[in-house]
Amino acid sequence: MTMASKSWALTLILLMASSSLSLLMVNPAVAQAPTPSTTEFTARFVVSSYEIGATHSINPYTEQNETTPSYAADNSSIQLIITNQPSNGNALYYNVRMK
Repeated sequence: MTMASKSWALTLILLMASSSLSLLMVNPAVAQAPTPSTTEFTARFVVSSYEIGATHSINPYTEQNETTPSYAADNSSIQLIITNQPSNGNALYYNVRMK
């Protein structure tokens, strides 16, 4: 082998080795994904009771006035407020249970 062919072969080997090393040093894109933030929420007990007034009607069979007394309707609920919900276009579902 001549000196030119040896140097050409050595250059080719070094080029191939450097390109394979650069491929090994690049991190995959999946490993560079940011970690999602935790969702913060607030739970509170809400009482929305209201009064339903008395009603007056006439009974069609006896033709007497009938009065239904007023009463209080209880409308209590638990309200969940999610403050930093991540929005990346995907649907989010929350499994909420109460005992």
